[in-house]
Amino acid sequence: PTPDPEWPDWPTDPDDHVYHPIAAFRRAHRWPLDVMVVPVYTGTREVQPVPTQAVAEQLPPEDVAWYVYTGITHAYSDGASGQALLGDLLRLYAEESGLQASQEQPAPPEHLAVLQRRLRRSLRGRTQEDEPEPNEELYHEIACEDWGRRPGMQMRVYLAENLFQALGVAREVLGCGSDVVWLTAILGAMYRLFPEQSSVHLILKCACRDGPGEAEMVGFLSEQRVFAVDVGDTARATLLDVAWKIDAARRARAWRAPVPY
Repeated sequence: PTPDPEWPDWPTDPDDHVYHPIAAFRRAHRWPLDVMVVPVYTGTREVQPVPTQAVAEQLPPEDVAWYVYTGITHAYSDGASGQALLGDLLRLYAEESGLQASQEQPAPPEHLAVLQRRLRRSLRGRTQEDEPEPNEELYHEIACEDWGRRPGMQMRVYLAENLFQALGVAREVLGCGSDVVWLTAILGAMYRLFPEQSSVHLILKCACRDGPGEAEMVGFLSEQRVFAVDVGDTARATLLDVAWKIDAARRARAWRAPVPY
């Protein structure tokens, strides 16, 4: 049930409140894949502390909001897998509810075969005759991680709501994606803090899903990639220069796997 004045410590938004029964359920087990249907409605704590299907079905349809919750572990999937998983769930829901005709979908290529090919290539090594494949190179993080081995600083940044609004406006003005806007804002701050540093190397987690059928795979295909953003004279550089260089590197896949420390 959604909270009433007797529950001042519970969130008032149903989108936030729906996670309370889900969290209680998930604490009791650890599964690689969860799909749950949760009804949310207005009630009282004494009568029904936890929403159930039996109670929800007795209420008018307009008083109940049904949520489909799905979760998948990072043990064998990355963030980009969410788009493939949700796309399949939305298609299946539309077919079950009669919103669209049922269509037989071809199975996507096996993601383990893609990983096997990438691993073999990384262990064999690339010769001078081999063409570079920016999205196929593996970064052996366990053996090559250099976190804490190089001089530098570590800082946690808190973003206020007004900054999110400013980034949204910047996205429309620059005509690029949210990821480019975020990186532009970060690098703009770095160039102001360190004006003598005209080149900054970014190490990002990239989807690496440009191959046939890879966008529909549920698997861990993402890899770390590094590319340089060089603005020359920082006194003359603009945020538009920074955004263009980031966006150009992303579109052209002009990056590489990090070099081992």
